[in-house]
Amino acid sequence: MSVVVPPEISDGFDPRLRREQQRRFVVGKTSTGSGFVTVDFPHGRRRVYDNANLSVYSRQPCNARCPFCVEELRPLSRGTSLATDKRAQQDDVRYFAALERTLDVVAPIDPSVSITGGEPSLDPRLPDILAVLAARDVRKRTMTTNASGLLRSLGSRDVLDTVLDARLAHL
Repeated sequence: MSVVVPPEISDGFDPRLRREQQRRFVVGKTSTGSGFVTVDFPHGRRRVYDNANLSVYSRQPCNARCPFCVEELRPLSRGTSLATDKRAQQDDVRYFAALERTLDVVAPIDPSVSITGGEPSLDPRLPDILAVLAARDVRKRTMTTNASGLLRSLGSRDVLDTVLDARLAHL
């Protein structure tokens, strides 16, 4: 079966295509995972993908407009806007408390964690985010970045040195 994309939406996000992609997704054939696991979360038992990834969003707006970037698409797929999502993340105390709670909840599935959204290399919280993930011994840490902030200083260190010390699996 083929999916025809109407011309009026060929340059934007189409939830119908997302649903079709999800329908065709076959673990073991179209992914890096091998299956699903059943996990008891605080809110109940769930069957989840065994190669899960948790995306940690930067509050720093991106300084580029790359046509392939998903920064704007992810919130649209949930029916919210990126600006609304980021307003909830402005308070550092609340942000890190929520990050710690989230890491506690997803710990049973041992997800990889991607720092993404906006431009993480410009986010003043980046060293603290990296420290939280390192302290948790997250199995795989990655960061999606255009690297525009890697050569600037943040406090007494260069951002690049902080990122290199974090031993990310992928940058």
